[in-house]
Amino acid sequence: MKRLVHVPGIFASAVAVSVFAAAPAEAYGEKNSWSMRYGNGTIAGENTWYNQSVNIEGLHYVPSGASECRRLWVVARTTSGTHLANASSTWKCSEGTFPYEMTVNTQYPGGPADIEVTWQAKDKADYPDEVYRIVDSVTCFRAYYNCG
Repeated sequence: MKRLVHVPGIFASAVAVSVFAAAPAEAYGEKNSWSMRYGNGTIAGENTWYNQSVNIEGLHYVPSGASECRRLWVVARTTSGTHLANASSTWKCSEGTFPYEMTVNTQYPGGPADIEVTWQAKDKADYPDEVYRIVDSVTCFRAYYNCG
């Protein structure tokens, strides 16, 4: 007759080893940075690339006297240019330095090959989001330290 023996802690240890062993597949952690200037305004950020997403964080400086609202729009793409996902910061319409952070989740194995970071502007806060113009943009690739 066989007996089932319960040993406390062994199952928990096996689960913990499984969870921690899977973590490196989830995060690459490669980083690159970029910045853009328009008049006296600036926006700068750092991208951290993961298996199926990119985290973008940085600072958006809107100078006094700025007559429009501005935001950051990010599009993630495959190597063939197929659109995977996008994310945006909130519109900033007043003077100040504003931190931002966003994640573009692609659910695409291996993550995006590149992201296009676009600085957008619109004349007034109550204008629809679709009514904007491009101030500047930069393309960032996973494998390169700087964007350009």
